[in-house]
Amino acid sequence: MKKYDLLRRILITRNVRKQVPIYMARENVLHCLHLGCGANQIPGWLNTDILVPVRGEKIYLDATKPYPFADKSFDYIFSEHMFEHLSLKDATGMLLECRRVLKENGVLRITLPDMGFLLDMYFHPEKYREYLKWCTKKFLPEVEELFPGKYPEVFVINNFYRDWGHQMIYDYKTLEMLLRKCGYKKIKRCEVGESEHVTLRGIEKHDEVNFPGLTRLESMVVEASY
Repeated sequence: MKKYDLLRRILITRNVRKQVPIYMARENVLHCLHLGCGANQIPGWLNTDILVPVRGEKIYLDATKPYPFADKSFDYIFSEHMFEHLSLKDATGMLLECRRVLKENGVLRITLPDMGFLLDMYFHPEKYREYLKWCTKKFLPEVEELFPGKYPEVFVINNFYRDWGHQMIYDYKTLEMLLRKCGYKKIKRCEVGESEHVTLRGIEKHDEVNFPGLTRLESMVVEASY
């Protein structure tokens, strides 16, 4: 197993060394970096993830480590429902690296869970009955067994905080504060799928197959530049 893992790491590293120069050498096009792309590989972007096949256009990149790119390399950087999986230290490191590799007029777009959504769900659970029902049935069968047909919001909210490797659920105020600490000066909140930048429109795809409208329901979107 150790020999297999070593071979896999070697092949993945070779793929990165091959794909990155090819992508960055393209002329007269925008250079766009997608961090934690998962299955959402955006055409024309350098799609990266920590879980990747040995070969393919999606390349390995740990968003919490120094990036193998020169300063001011990218016009746009996008991350969707990945930032909440990072510790505060790693999240800060990611924002600093993104700032380093962004061009002066470049834009970082982060889509992530919104604490405001969870608070609203707690105070107004009737608005979220279908979501609560879906979450309970899919992720909390023990709650469904104990309280059939009830779908208590407190169980869903608690599960949201601790499941899927979540480390931190931000509100806009705290995320803006962290972005400013990392040197970003122009910060604005956007709607899911919308942006004044054409390249950043309609790129969110978080789990839409399992629950239509999930991204818009759960998420906040922030764009930042320096």
